[in-house]
Amino acid sequence: YWEHEVDGFNYLDALNDECRKYGVKVYFVAGNHECWDRLDWMEKNNPKTYAGLTVIRSHIRYTGRVKRWGVDGKWFQAVGGAVSVDKAHRKLGKSWWSQEAVPERVVKGLENAGRQSDYLLTHDAPTCAPFRFRLKNDPDSEMHRQLMNRIGAVVKPKIWFHGHYHTWMENYPFMHQSGYSSVYGLDMNGDFYHCVVLDTETDTVETRTGKVIELE
Repeated sequence: YWEHEVDGFNYLDALNDECRKYGVKVYFVAGNHECWDRLDWMEKNNPKTYAGLTVIRSHIRYTGRVKRWGVDGKWFQAVGGAVSVDKAHRKLGKSWWSQEAVPERVVKGLENAGRQSDYLLTHDAPTCAPFRFRLKNDPDSEMHRQLMNRIGAVVKPKIWFHGHYHTWMENYPFMHQSGYSSVYGLDMNGDFYHCVVLDTETDTVETRTGKVIELE
């Protein structure tokens, strides 16, 4: 989300036109490389849908930093934010923002509410993610994954989707007090496993190959 630059603004306009053409709406959870100053302003000042989602365009909705909403009897919980390991090479207020990580107050708010949801949408992953590469030694990132553990432990989703690591992670377990969640890490934009289809009636996940992954 880079509406502070012309290309980012035009991208959202083009996306909105395509959504309008096909009669669909896009809901997005923020990551780390977002214009957080403007996102925070939008969440505070823009119109909201009946479910409390922030209207960015006629067919584009922002979940906000933390939001829980229902669709046809199923509950979604979104928590946005992550840590940029490359922030030393970026410019504050231009290509990274200091409020990018999930605040402790958000995690405590979820813990105090104690509400479970069917699906959890985040940008960062829990510590149990099956990383197939060597992670950069970054204490802030390590601490942030611990926050993700706390979020998963209170939400206890059936299925959890995240991104951030630019690699496909298929159906790995996150253990919590009531059992486990099935977690999927999505690949980066344009790569083969950057998207999946969730069937909320059957709780199955379908990849672009047509492969259906059922919960065990």
